[in-house]
Amino acid sequence: MRLVFKVPERGLVFIVKLATHFLNSVSIYGTANKRNRQMNITLRKASALQNTINETLKGLEVTTTATVDEFQNADSVIAAKRDEVTKTVVRKTALLDVLYAVRKGVATANAAAGITELLADVAQLEKRIQLQGQLAGATVQLETAVLGGRLARLREQTGEARLYRHTSGVETGVFTETEVSSAKAELADLKKRKQALQDRLLELNVGTTVALSDKSVIVLQQEGLL
Repeated sequence: MRLVFKVPERGLVFIVKLATHFLNSVSIYGTANKRNRQMNITLRKASALQNTINETLKGLEVTTTATVDEFQNADSVIAAKRDEVTKTVVRKTALLDVLYAVRKGVATANAAAGITELLADVAQLEKRIQLQGQLAGATVQLETAVLGGRLARLREQTGEARLYRHTSGVETGVFTETEVSSAKAELADLKKRKQALQDRLLELNVGTTVALSDKSVIVLQQEGLL
């Protein structure tokens, strides 16, 4: 028979406090000694790093119960599980601190480099391109003579023919061929402007850096993320 024991709520509070203490002293990650481990990474690297940290966090599960069978020492099993939970909480807390420190650094760097405004400009162009695409793909207006001829044929139809015809009139575009061509040219220009902004963003993403603190570097190196 196996019994399941749950870590008491007081124990969880203790574990979280202990995790914070360990994190502040970087206990399970070693120490920075006296060597400065600060590091600068590009915005592109920072983006990839955030994704990697999130994936690592998903794999760190905090299980607050322990299963003990009749042949085991309950105190030993529970103690071992508490130790395991404590270390996991320490790791998750450390990684969360690094994750949001990086996110804040990215936000500051984006604003300082003008990236935030560029991203807004790109988003605006994307919406304009979407709208302009509808105009550029519009059906061209029928020539006056063609439209008049089709309408005349409809007027000549008998009552029975009108009853069984599929449409109630002649469909035509509302923009002339010249206007549609102009819309296509404007669409091409918008796409060029968007590409230019994206090229500039790429330059800034590889040229703008974010600083990682000593503690962040230690945590990331011990987790194998740097």
